[in-house]
Amino acid sequence: RPTHNLEALTSAAVDRVEQKTCVSITQRTDSEVSHINCQPTLRVAITHLLYDAVDRAGDSGDVSITTAVTEGAGSVTITNTGEELSETHTKLLTTQSEPVTTPHASVGLQLASMIVADNDISAEVQQNSPTGSSIRLIVNSH
Repeated sequence: RPTHNLEALTSAAVDRVEQKTCVSITQRTDSEVSHINCQPTLRVAITHLLYDAVDRAGDSGDVSITTAVTEGAGSVTITNTGEELSETHTKLLTTQSEPVTTPHASVGLQLASMIVADNDISAEVQQNSPTGSSIRLIVNSH
């Protein structure tokens, strides 16, 4: 797999979503090393997950994204303080065995889940207190 700058991939996704939605997204990097072996399609998955987070945040919620690279593995965490990710949508992102289609999921969320599954990326979803959720993608370098 090619080596990509994870911070650059996430920055491109953030820029696109901020331009289209006029919502400011807080971006943070938790490591000095930012190169990881991953497909450039990861940017597409991150973009669609950010759109979903912005939608769920609503007018009063916040969206943030944090990237980190440690020991050859990268992580991207997208957090919103609006609505929680539904159980159905959580299953869509975290089920790796075979693609799951969900009638009420956006096309973008389904596309993100396919990219995650096709690129051996792990997805974890955590519900935040008092509101919102965090989606963490873990990209293992091979």
